[in-house]
Amino acid sequence: MKWRNDVSVYERPLGDQTAVSRARGLAAVIAGALVVTTVAVVAAFWPVAGTASLTAPAAPAADVRTQPQPTIAFPELPLYAGRADGTVVRIGASGIGGKAIAVCPGKIVSLLAGSPRGALLVAVCGPTAAGAGPAYVIDPATGSVSDAGVTAFPRNDAAAWSPDGTRLALLSPGTCDAAGCGTRVTVRDGGIREILPSTLSVSDLRWTDAGPTIYRTAAKDVPAGTYRWTGAAWEWLSADRLVDAKGSVLLLRRTFQGSVQERYAVVQHSASGETVLTPPNASEWPLAILDDGSIAAWRFASPGPAGAIVRYDQSGRGRVTSGEFTPTAVPSGGWLVGNDFQGQIRAYSLERDAFAAWPGQSDASIQATAVLRQ
Repeated sequence: MKWRNDVSVYERPLGDQTAVSRARGLAAVIAGALVVTTVAVVAAFWPVAGTASLTAPAAPAADVRTQPQPTIAFPELPLYAGRADGTVVRIGASGIGGKAIAVCPGKIVSLLAGSPRGALLVAVCGPTAAGAGPAYVIDPATGSVSDAGVTAFPRNDAAAWSPDGTRLALLSPGTCDAAGCGTRVTVRDGGIREILPSTLSVSDLRWTDAGPTIYRTAAKDVPAGTYRWTGAAWEWLSADRLVDAKGSVLLLRRTFQGSVQERYAVVQHSASGETVLTPPNASEWPLAILDDGSIAAWRFASPGPAGAIVRYDQSGRGRVTSGEFTPTAVPSGGWLVGNDFQGQIRAYSLERDAFAAWPGQSDASIQATAVLRQ
C-alpha cells in the first residue's frame, strides 16, 4: 500500500485544550492556539500570494571568488548528535563532551532538529535510519526527555520549529483506510489536534516568518507547489519549494531534469519581484536567509563532492568559497554547520570564509546532528 504523509504540530502546553473541527480536503479550521497570522508578513514580500511575480526575473550578478583559506579550528557551538545506542550527546570543539542523554535506549536516534531560540531539540527514533519512529522533545540544559505523542520520518524535511521556538511540526506516516493512506496536519497542546486531513503527498516541511509551509505533489484539481497555512486553510503560494522567509522569500527551483542529472537554482522573491540568483548552467541549493539579509547557498561541483559556499548580498552578487560541505547546513552564531557527503561534521565561518572539520569524525555511532540557533 502506498504511504502518503501526516504533518503533526507539537505545542508546549498553553492552557486548556481547545476543540478542533476536522474535515477531509485542503481546508481545516482550528479554534485555539494555532492561529498563524502571516497574511501581512507574506504580503510584505509577496504582493499577491499565489500569483506570478510582478516584474520580470532579474539577471544574476557576477560572482566574486575568494581564495580558499586553510582549515581553521572547529568552533565551540551548541551542537548535538544522535547515536545508534539511542542517546544524544554534546559535540564539543575537540570531541564528545558531557553526559549522554538517554532518549530511546536500544534504538537509533535517526533525526535531530534544534529550535530557533536555542532551548530545545526534537529527536526521532527508529529501528532503522529509514523507518519512521516515535518523536521526543529534549531539553539539553536539564537532560529531560518528553514524548511528543507522534511518530515521524527521520528526514531533514520532517521537523520544523516555529520561529519563536514554542511549537514543533513533524512529518509522519499517514493513517490508512479503504481509499489508501492519508495525510494530516495535527497540533499538540495537551493532545494531538488535526488541522489538515488530506490524501496528498507532502514533503519539505518548514516553519518560517511566512508560517508553516509544505510542498505537495500534484493531484487531481490540485497543483503541485508550496502551500502555506493561513490559520484556517492551506493556501497555494508558489510552484517552487520554499526554503526560508525572513524579509524576503527564498525558493528552490528545479531548472533541469535529465535521466541521470538534475539542476537547481536559488530564487529570491521580494516586494520588487523575483530574482534568479544562480548563474546559468550552475546548480545550487539554497541554505538560509542570514541575519544581515544575505543569502547562503551551496553550489554543486560535478563530478565529486566538492563545491562552494555562495553568499549573495543585497545586490545579488555572489561571494564564492570553495570547499566540501552539505546542502542542509544550519546557521548558528556566525557559522554554518552541517555534514559533508562522507558524513564528516563541518562548519563554515561566515566572518573568515573558511571551513572547519570536527576532529571526532571517526565516531561511526553518530547517526544525526543538530545545532541550536544562537
